[in-house]
Amino acid sequence: RVCPLVMQLPLFLLLSACIVCHAGSFSVGKTGSQLQAFAAPGGTRIGSFLTALHNSPALGRPPPLCQADGVGARMRAGGMLSGLSMAAKKKVSKKKLAQQEQAQMGEGGGGPKTSKREEKRALDAMWEEIERVGVGFDCSAEDAKKVNELCRSVEEYMSITNSARSSRLWGKWKLCFTDSPAMLKNKGVTGLGSIPFSGFVELTQTLRSNGTAVTEEVLTVPPFGKESRSFLRGQVLQVAPEVIEQTYVEVSLGGVFNSNSGDVGGEVFFSKAVLAIAYLSEQLRICRTRSDHVFVFEREAYE
Repeated sequence: RVCPLVMQLPLFLLLSACIVCHAGSFSVGKTGSQLQAFAAPGGTRIGSFLTALHNSPALGRPPPLCQADGVGARMRAGGMLSGLSMAAKKKVSKKKLAQQEQAQMGEGGGGPKTSKREEKRALDAMWEEIERVGVGFDCSAEDAKKVNELCRSVEEYMSITNSARSSRLWGKWKLCFTDSPAMLKNKGVTGLGSIPFSGFVELTQTLRSNGTAVTEEVLTVPPFGKESRSFLRGQVLQVAPEVIEQTYVEVSLGGVFNSNSGDVGGEVFFSKAVLAIAYLSEQLRICRTRSDHVFVFEREAYE
């Protein structure tokens, strides 16, 4: 004879297992916080896949809710296959998963964007607006803000590291746009552009690998609108991997006034600028100041 309690033991164990499984697969609400991939100090990008943390009232702890984008599987707390297990089930190699993860980091995990098509769209939109508003001296604050934002869209595709030492930096560059308050006030770099009836023509910078820098400003001056050229000569230094400092110690204003820092004191600079290189390519250089104002340069020649 078998004890009735013993006969009911399998049913009891089955019910217990169901209760445990139910607790483990408790449907978690969307009340938790979502962690996105971010850039850590030193440029290390952490977290390539989107990960969400949810607070579970049933388990009293935050079980992870993940998405393995490489195989299209969602992993829920309490019994779902891991990403690699699902990958093995679908015969997707770990190497392929790593490649997919790396590609995702570039597109949406904090790294620079890599789509050439989208980059071209961003560039076209920026150039179209700059062509409409000009160098920026006479445009409205709203237009200047729009160009600044369009420049930021282009900067998302910056892929060069240690750009302050890149060979692409060297050459002759023409200023196409700026929203720098000092430049807007002076209508250029020398201040001669703010003289009544004078007109801005162009401003170019020549940066060389030997550390020399030359800025040339061309204006039309009264009374007959004749072109006048002014030059600033100095040096360019790397002060950080993506930051340059330009200091000018010699000045020639319209060919009628010439001076250097030795004439007024060895520690005096006629002009000094510290700029972060936000975007650099063969034909385009976008720089930003500490106050987030922008300078857009287009290449005219190589050095």
